[in-house]
Amino acid sequence: MNKLFVLSAVKAGIMSALFSLLFVIMLPISFSEEEAAMDLTIVATGEHNPDAKSTEVWIRATDSERLEAKIVHKDPGWETKYNSLVSFRNQPAVMQSALTLKSDKFLRFATSEYSGIVEVKYGQVGRRIDLYSPTQGMIEVDLSKIAPMQINLWANAISAAKPFGIAFVAFFILLLVLGRRAVSRTRIATSGSAWMHAWIVLSSLTVYGLVLAAYWPGQMSPDSINQWGQIVSGQYNDSHPILSTLLYKLAFYVYPYPQSAVILQILIFTSATWFFLKECLAWGASPRVIALAALLFPLFPATFLIVTTLWKDVPFTAGVILLSALAAREVRSGLTLKLDSLFLMGMAGVLVIAMRHNGILISVIFFATLFLFAKTGQARLRVGIALISQIVIFLMIKTLLLTVLNVSPILPQYRAIVAMHILGSMETAGVEWDSGDRQLLERLLPAQEWRENYKCESVVPLFWHPRLRKEWSFLGEHTSELNSLALKAIWNYPLVFLKHQTCVTGLIWRIGGRDDEWLSISPAEITSMPEQRELGLQSHSLLPALKGRIDELNQNFVQRSTVYTRPALYTLIGLISMCIIAIRTQPAVWLLFAPLLCNLMSLTLLMGAQDYRYLWPSVVMSLLVFFMALGLSFGRNGTAEKNELLNAHVS
Repeated sequence: MNKLFVLSAVKAGIMSALFSLLFVIMLPISFSEEEAAMDLTIVATGEHNPDAKSTEVWIRATDSERLEAKIVHKDPGWETKYNSLVSFRNQPAVMQSALTLKSDKFLRFATSEYSGIVEVKYGQVGRRIDLYSPTQGMIEVDLSKIAPMQINLWANAISAAKPFGIAFVAFFILLLVLGRRAVSRTRIATSGSAWMHAWIVLSSLTVYGLVLAAYWPGQMSPDSINQWGQIVSGQYNDSHPILSTLLYKLAFYVYPYPQSAVILQILIFTSATWFFLKECLAWGASPRVIALAALLFPLFPATFLIVTTLWKDVPFTAGVILLSALAAREVRSGLTLKLDSLFLMGMAGVLVIAMRHNGILISVIFFATLFLFAKTGQARLRVGIALISQIVIFLMIKTLLLTVLNVSPILPQYRAIVAMHILGSMETAGVEWDSGDRQLLERLLPAQEWRENYKCESVVPLFWHPRLRKEWSFLGEHTSELNSLALKAIWNYPLVFLKHQTCVTGLIWRIGGRDDEWLSISPAEITSMPEQRELGLQSHSLLPALKGRIDELNQNFVQRSTVYTRPALYTLIGLISMCIIAIRTQPAVWLLFAPLLCNLMSLTLLMGAQDYRYLWPSVVMSLLVFFMALGLSFGRNGTAEKNELLNAHVS
């Protein structure tokens, strides 16, 4: 191996090229070049609505300029008035244009009492639009939904070259920095001094404490307010995992105001962070790097905003961190998988299960992976028992505990929320249904409402449609039929489902952001709603100047969907960091990354909205893994790396 780096220049170059290619693939919006496969045809038909006074067709001025710049054919019935293309005589009038859709995929027509009927089509496929309206207005036509699209491979390659080159240089430098071979006189790594531990804890508590004071008594979304209402009333519903509600109830008993619950989750999260950074020191990470990480980590905007929001995602993430840290400790100990170690990992798994509904998937997959790393039959038996115990505890929570505490189950309609989103995608794609299936769907919403309210990024507009909410009881009674119908549709139309899943999971994998896209990080207030007023919840900042600065940062940078703020970039950095740690140590160290990957896998199946807090645990773990890799590259490793270097020097 190279004396200065754990990677040779050739290997670093190959890895940089692979990660750069992955980076470019994850930037589809930034470089995708897709155009219509044929010319656009617009026909002023000369027909009109019975209530219309004429057959005029007006195209907005800016769109008219785009059309005329690429004009192929235009009948005399099309004229230019006030910089707009218009047809009101010599109809039907046909116009063809090789209009490009890269800059703008919409075509806008004026609507009025004088407007007629227009056809917009590519070949024989298109739309017939009645432009009549008793009042003046405008209608938008999304041409990308009509046009047969084709990908321009050459234009894509040219467009992708720049981000690929930038990413290659950045990843190559990052790999060299993280892959620096640590050589030090210190032969034995320790878990740090008392002063170091105090610094790690106090750095986090100071940052989170100041932000909490700025948003006193804490940020609260509708979810937070609903859960706090359960705590106050003592009437519980499993829409929030009952153990997460009871955890906050402990703080309520001490001080019956939301700031007590926020402080409790800050203490839990800080403890988990301290434990992970302590483990990094035990691995031989540089104390200076870890000291810097202890300060920078809580200063990451998404972290201090979410940690000061009353969300069960905070203790859930603490559980993920603890599970990862305990996995790292087990690998460092040689994967002996002793009972005390498995017990602690089991407790961390229970915390993950108890705090969020997808926690059981993370815990089960983690312990199943751990089972594969067990070296002896006895170790596999112990891990198997731990795995079974996670499932048993989950079942006891969902049955015995809910019964004993008289907890209301999740409303039945929520069991079909994922299916509703999938069925919306199918309806929008125009798939054909059996008569019985069509009747079931239209009992919930008319076909037009399905199409107009389906948004691939979020199930909210469809599932919380006012008309559908009136049918929630019917929806709850037919969840099994809807879930079965969704599965059947997936089987029959896999490409439609793939397109839907690619969109709804965009926050997981897509690095590039849209100009009109925003990230929902935290509410930055106590959300105003009737339940909030009933509970007497009010924001009153103790540090209004600091709150103003944070709000400004949030609005101008943090909430903007860019390469620098989207979770996918941090996951990619975490992946690179893990590769270097594994090369530096041993493949089994990937176990500490398993909870992060399990969280992503579970969300791939269950995600229904672009909610940042779902991905935040993976962002947090990616940052911590990066700091670990950086710490090891400047660390006190007097182990295999140093011995190998000394042997090379002697020989």
